[in-house]
Amino acid sequence: MLGETKSQREYKGPTVTQAAWVRSLMASFVKQWDESGRIGGLFGPPPSADNPVLPWNRPMQAAVLIFAGGSLRKHVKQSASKWAKQLREVNGTELLRGDDPAFYGEYSLLSTDQGIRGFLFIVNDLCFVQSTLLELQEWRWENIYEQLRNRKLAATEEDAVTAAVKSFAKTKAADFIEEINKSLHKYDWRTSSTPGLTESDRLSQSVFRGSSGYKEMRRRLLTHLSQTATSNVGTAANAVMTALKY
Repeated sequence: MLGETKSQREYKGPTVTQAAWVRSLMASFVKQWDESGRIGGLFGPPPSADNPVLPWNRPMQAAVLIFAGGSLRKHVKQSASKWAKQLREVNGTELLRGDDPAFYGEYSLLSTDQGIRGFLFIVNDLCFVQSTLLELQEWRWENIYEQLRNRKLAATEEDAVTAAVKSFAKTKAADFIEEINKSLHKYDWRTSSTPGLTESDRLSQSVFRGSSGYKEMRRRLLTHLSQTATSNVGTAANAVMTALKY
């Protein structure tokens, strides 16, 4: 359960706190668009009523986050990269059956505040700068509602979110996020406390500690994508780096 302490819950593996999730979402997807034209949040309000806002309700917003996270988990689980193999061999906190230590483990940055916020920044920022190409404005609730056979569902009901996820999976934006994650699974997600790291690797990964680690994580992920991803994703990563003056 969100908000429980480690001693209160049955599962003893690493988790990102509810407060950390909220802060990361507010810093990435929910932040207001800037008058200067800098990167805003896909779920955030534009600076004025004259600016178009994405017509996404809560089930649609939830669907984007669920799809993006599920896609990353899938690609990490399939990863044969050195970092992933090492984390699967390390004896860490016991996880639930079937959980991949490279994604859920205590030595994975994906189980830390910095890793989660970095990933949310990447998905939001790259989709934001490519919003026209990805036709984000064209994905609307009216199309999803047809899949529900006109059943009257509250915006918070599970069926509405499930239908939105299935609908989003067919969009250009979903394909774009898949391309992002095909590159992100190759990134070194090990924490600096991972047993067996070389001194060089330990020092390299230690920069993510503390509040300055959020910015550094964002910068390194963008650099990784600009150098390893497909042309569309790489172009978007470079555009974000330019906007952020990295």
